[in-house]
Amino acid sequence: MPKRKFYHVDRHGSTVHNDKKAKIGILSEDVMSYYRNVSSSLENGFDDDQDLKEEFLTNVYNTLRDEGIQVSQNQTVSRILEVLFSHSKPSHMQDLFCLFCRELTVVVFDRFASHVFQALIQYLPAMYDERDKEDNSAWQKSFHENVQTLCGFMESHLRDVMTHTYGSHVLRSFLEALGGVHVKEDVVRSRVSRGQRKDNETTAQREKAMSQALTAAFQSSFKDITDKLVRLCNFEDHLADQNFCPVLQTSMLILHKTAPDQYKVLVDTIIDKTRLFENNEDVGVDDVANRLPDIVQNEVGSYLVELLLSLASESQLQELYNKLFKKRIIYFAVHPIANYILQKMLSCVRQSDMMEELLTDIKPYLEDILAVNHIGIVTKLAEACRRTNTGQEDFLKALMGAFHCLEPEDRQKKVAPLLASLQTYEVFFNPGQNQAETKEGEKPASSMPLLKAVNIHGSLMLQQLLQFQRTQQVASSLVGLTTPELVSLCCDRCGSHIVDIRTVLEKNKVAFLKKLQGSYINIACNRNGSRCLENVWNASALKQKIHIAEDLAKNQERLEGDQWGRFLYRNFALFKFSQRRKEWMDVQAASSKKKQLIKDILEGSSKKSRKKKDKRHENETQPSSVHQVENLDGLDQLEGKASKEIEVVQGKELKSEALSAKNSEGHFSAETENIPHSTEQSKKRKRKKEKKRLVRGEGSDDVTESKEVATFKSGHRIEQTEEGNIVHNKKHKKLKEQEKMVSGTGKLQKTQNVDRKDENQVEESISKKMKRKKKEKDSAAVEAECSVKKKKKKV
Repeated sequence: MPKRKFYHVDRHGSTVHNDKKAKIGILSEDVMSYYRNVSSSLENGFDDDQDLKEEFLTNVYNTLRDEGIQVSQNQTVSRILEVLFSHSKPSHMQDLFCLFCRELTVVVFDRFASHVFQALIQYLPAMYDERDKEDNSAWQKSFHENVQTLCGFMESHLRDVMTHTYGSHVLRSFLEALGGVHVKEDVVRSRVSRGQRKDNETTAQREKAMSQALTAAFQSSFKDITDKLVRLCNFEDHLADQNFCPVLQTSMLILHKTAPDQYKVLVDTIIDKTRLFENNEDVGVDDVANRLPDIVQNEVGSYLVELLLSLASESQLQELYNKLFKKRIIYFAVHPIANYILQKMLSCVRQSDMMEELLTDIKPYLEDILAVNHIGIVTKLAEACRRTNTGQEDFLKALMGAFHCLEPEDRQKKVAPLLASLQTYEVFFNPGQNQAETKEGEKPASSMPLLKAVNIHGSLMLQQLLQFQRTQQVASSLVGLTTPELVSLCCDRCGSHIVDIRTVLEKNKVAFLKKLQGSYINIACNRNGSRCLENVWNASALKQKIHIAEDLAKNQERLEGDQWGRFLYRNFALFKFSQRRKEWMDVQAASSKKKQLIKDILEGSSKKSRKKKDKRHENETQPSSVHQVENLDGLDQLEGKASKEIEVVQGKELKSEALSAKNSEGHFSAETENIPHSTEQSKKRKRKKEKKRLVRGEGSDDVTESKEVATFKSGHRIEQTEEGNIVHNKKHKKLKEQEKMVSGTGKLQKTQNVDRKDENQVEESISKKMKRKKKEKDSAAVEAECSVKKKKKKV
């Protein structure tokens, strides 16, 4: 793409650059058209033509050398440039970075140019590494000086930059580049900026590579900026500032990884200055605002406290709980902003002791928390109980008490619909009103309210409860729902995810599917229900799949014509089920076996590691006499495994020999005629013969019966030589080749279907033919040895 003229000439001959009244960021239509073409070229790609792409990028960056700052102040072009960076090499962006460093006052504080400069700084580590590859020492020095200029500007203008709406974002990215640590986008960029970047996302994703060279070269500059940042901070006001607080969070995230001691000092300073641990017990019980520190009640400052919790170690987390949450946890729970800090605390808990403390403190206030609609706390509490395997039964009882279904015991069966709808027993069932209506005769006694809609928090809560160690009570309550309620649950946007949980008992699954019998077509033709039914299908056994397919096949035309049902019609192969059911069952059985095999393989590695740990623990704790007994048991098990494997191989060998014997009786004689007369080959034949005898368990004339096979490792065959020594021979390639040859004949399936009565006859015929073969081979070997001896005598 050729270079285009930027400056637009008006009718008086004066350019925009010279016109003082011209508005910043207003570009001519010619320039805007040029950059729109750049954007479309990036979207269309270059058909893997790297030379064409390189030429295109070179032309664009040559244009930006002259007009980069001016065009970056335009809203549309600034977004195009951010996309351009993701397609560029670091060498392309170096000149543009140096150009921006000459006008730092503009590019740091401008509304749109600051976004371009921030995106450019995120590639600064890669540019600095590319600078080291340059042979031109003057260029290396110039680029280093530009980075140093930026450091000096940030430090000298830090008071203005750290609280500026646009400059603070540039400062965050610059600290990230100097510190050499990746910081999450939600800390570095604002919510609006993240949304705009998603709209401008391209297939070539931006890759940030942190440079150790840049971090090492400007380590002192980074320390100076962070130290000055803390010195300039007015903790009472700045921590509530939406521009400064994210800058401080960025510094904390970097220091936590690069300088733990400095991070600890900064945390202590924040706790001290904000008086985070002070508890005003003199204030009234109902005065929530004065019971809590100011920072946790602030919408911006609360994010800083959440960061402290997420970066804390186990001991630090325990200290924060004791000094911050203890004895005032209810105030955190009912506060509209501080409750999110409590949710973060519950998400960070890993120790069971701390979880027990938290559960003991929160349990009495569960109903109050639900009353103020802070249901996220209850959901996080359920998640923490599942994660730590602590207090699960106590939590479920407290939850049923909060929903008024703990007593009498019959009400416990209704816990699932109450949680799903987030209504207490009295509100959901309203027994008093039902009794009054029954007396008047307006409503029959058998009528019961139905679960029609599922709350998102109720769905999340039930999903966590169904993953507890004991799920019988909640699962049976779900199964106890009526068929219309279950259909409504499967078709609900939130409720359908409850059905996806696979940790419930098999009998509950069977009862659940049995209740849905006859209603699968209504679920399959629903947007959420079709997805839910497909997950149910994948988790079901073959017998259950047949029941589902039979039910759906009754309404095959409706299913095939529905916009959601047609996917299930194809995925379940219902056409094949209707026409060729046996073939369909074979395919489903094979896929089930594959899934089970993969599951066993994945679970086997974890089980083996657990067994190894258990064995190590037993070896450390048990005395030596016990070890000897275990070793003897292990030898017995090895011998048992060896005998089983020998029997399996023996059976395979017998089948292969049976097929080869049926093919032709003259096969063995043909082999003996083609035997070359040499002593070495006769020895090999003897070794093969002895190996087959060992595998079949037969005796040998040359080997004594007292010598037995001691071990049998899979992947090897054990052979006994003429001297009677047991050694490891080659791998079982030959036996596999024999099995392949047998399978190639197409008669293996017939031999596998032989009845037990006929197997003895087959074995007798095989043994007779093997004896005949043995005699023929022995006679051939004797003749060969005699001929060799005669030749030697003649010589």
